[in-house]
Amino acid sequence: MRLILLGAGSIGRRHLQNALALGHEVVAVADPDPSSLGLVRRQWHIPVLTADVSEAFRQRAEAAVICSPTVEHVSQARWAVREGLHVLVEKPLSHTLDQVDELIAEAAAAQRVVLIGCNLRFFPSLQGSAP
Repeated sequence: MRLILLGAGSIGRRHLQNALALGHEVVAVADPDPSSLGLVRRQWHIPVLTADVSEAFRQRAEAAVICSPTVEHVSQARWAVREGLHVLVEKPLSHTLDQVDELIAEAAAAQRVVLIGCNLRFFPSLQGSAP
């Protein structure tokens, strides 16, 4: 699968490493921080490294992995869905519920999958069944 990655901080780089290890192709990484992009540049060969999210979205991809600051998650996920991409959003989905209903509706209408990465979701304490 061809992916774009939004956010090259430590979690973004972890998602990048995992995606590549699983055999996916990361065609673009976007982050406004030049030092974060520099870390990516030194470790991996990614065709497009940019501070401009719109340039990342211009690359041909099937999915976006969003690891940007939380305040950007919903708007970037909506943008990805409008571009026809499936989306994995790092937790939390947002800092507010604003535009979440719109994201859900747009993803359903476009038949796009939007997932939230939460590696603790199976803990009994988060499922309401703590001992």
